[in-house]
Order: sequence, then C-alpha cells, then structure tokens
Amino acid sequence: MGYRFRGYSYSAAIVDINGDNTMDIIVTGSSSVYIGIYLDYGNGTFVWPVYFITSGYPEDLAISDFNNDGRLDVATSQFVGAVDILINVY
Repeated sequence: MGYRFRGYSYSAAIVDINGDNTMDIIVTGSSSVYIGIYLDYGNGTFVWPVYFITSGYPEDLAISDFNNDGRLDVATSQFVGAVDILINVY
C-alpha cells in the first residue's frame, strides 16, 4: 500500500510518537516546508498524514524528549540552515 506525501520525501523515522505502543512514521520532504506524521492504526496500516509546517525545507530529523516532559518531540534541520523543534506534536 502506498501513502502520498506533499513534495518529495527526504528522510523518515519509525517511532511510537503518540504513545499507543504502535510504530508510526515521520517523513520530511525536501521540496516542501512540511513534515508528515502517519499514525499506525495498530494493524499495519496508517492514517493519512497530519502535516506540520517548518521554517524551511526539512531534510533530516531527530526524535527525542527534548524538554524532559515524558513525551517525544521532533527536531528537523532545514536546507536553508535553520533547525526547528516541534514540542509535543502528539
């Protein structure tokens, strides 16, 4: 099964971003200003992505609890030289 993304996908991470014990997919797109998060239904299929706008063309991403609140955050590095940190996206 294929899933569409706005622009060209550049990098991806597989992580349980929303804490439901299933693996979700986070994708950056180098030809757009978005990252997309595809939540797993729990059966190997995914919800259509929720998009978050960044300050540039995101290329790489890192997932961690940057603010130590127990929830995962997403950091992206941009083609334009910026770094965005999206706190508690889920």
